[in-house]
Amino acid sequence: MDQKEEPKRVLEVKPVKVKLTIEQTGGSKEYSVELQNIDTVLDLLEEVREDQGFIYEKTAYTYGTIIDGIEGIKAPEGYMWRIFENNIDITENVSNESLNDGFFYSIKLVKTT
Repeated sequence: MDQKEEPKRVLEVKPVKVKLTIEQTGGSKEYSVELQNIDTVLDLLEEVREDQGFIYEKTAYTYGTIIDGIEGIKAPEGYMWRIFENNIDITENVSNESLNDGFFYSIKLVKTT
């Protein structure tokens, strides 16, 4: 039997410029970062942590990632820190979600109940 292999799609590595906004009570902070399209949202958080002093705590589970604290602030009872990509919640998938050029990423406290 002769099986044809489908050609593998190769992702072209390109630079991306993205913005990360942290929305908190009392104001927001915005970070502009240049990375690559093969980097993930988690890479974005790490880059901002290392280069611009952003502080966050996370817990990685088998089903995804939870953000425990932002800038030393834990989520109060009934709320969770959530990460959005152009207003779509991607929190649990930040370690797999690739960056897209020109996209806006934001972290907000969201009521869970």
